[in-house]
Amino acid sequence: MQLRRGLIIYNFCGKHKSSYHMELEGLKRGLAVIKNQEVTIKTLITDRHAGIKKYTRENESDNNHRFDCWHMATSMLLKVLCI
Repeated sequence: MQLRRGLIIYNFCGKHKSSYHMELEGLKRGLAVIKNQEVTIKTLITDRHAGIKKYTRENESDNNHRFDCWHMATSMLLKVLCI
């Protein structure tokens, strides 16, 4: 885990059925590590993963959950190109 200017970068390796399951498990493990370091999370920025949205809504409601701009812009661009 690295902490620079209030930004935390956390990586982990795990064995899961698919990358879909790994994203949510990675978030859970990462948040556990961060909370054990007594770091306060003000804003959590992720992609628009359905499992992560549900997990943060139900279990991390005190955090401000936002979506990263790269994934949002890519999604909008694909929609514009299809019109």
